[in-house]
Amino acid sequence: MKKRQLMISIITGMAFAAAIVLSSPLRAASQDDRYIAIDKGKVSASAMKASDFAPAGWSIENQTEGDVNGDGSSDIVITLTQDKAAEGKSRARALVVATAQKDKSWKNAAVARYLLDCVDCGNAMGELSVTIKKGVIVVDQAEGNSGSSMSRETYQFRFDQTTGRFLLIGADFLNGGGPDNMTSESDNYLTGQRKTTVMKKKDPTSWSKFDVTKNYLDTFDREKIETAAFMRIGK
Repeated sequence: MKKRQLMISIITGMAFAAAIVLSSPLRAASQDDRYIAIDKGKVSASAMKASDFAPAGWSIENQTEGDVNGDGSSDIVITLTQDKAAEGKSRARALVVATAQKDKSWKNAAVARYLLDCVDCGNAMGELSVTIKKGVIVVDQAEGNSGSSMSRETYQFRFDQTTGRFLLIGADFLNGGGPDNMTSESDNYLTGQRKTTVMKKKDPTSWSKFDVTKNYLDTFDREKIETAAFMRIGK
């Protein structure tokens, strides 16, 4: 009898967790199920112009310039879009960071396969913005179907001189609908400080600590981080 009750409790808990995820504007399926990510091996190691970093079947959607590695030269961050999706899939996106070289060429410094939403994954309220602010690469994207059902996430990556890679230093999440029914979370990946704001509470802001893990742009899988975040703030 006790084993049967334990099994029922486990199943109920799993169903409740699944319901939370499915009730939010987040994807119900994994990223791998929605699109086919870019093949890093087909992105040029170096190029003389930005368009050369777009392999066959891909095009530049947007690019922004700024010094991202602190050497005083202007680098480029490129958003690539798949020209045609595979059958039953959505068109994928990818992010390429190219740093300026002394010979006027560009070096492929990082390719992010699982950072950006696919083209139609954001639904009616889908938005994507990639900017460079004070040397930090900022990726901001939103999903949702209406003003009462939306989510937003922002990731910040900064060049790490020790590893020569772009390290995640901050992540922000917003979930809900309407100014009085929003919950947000801001995670500092340098200090491990987490700020949570629930607008409908009398005392909306609370602080907590979390275990910091190192996440780099070139191997970043945002699904793991965002799912955990929206499980916390999407209840």
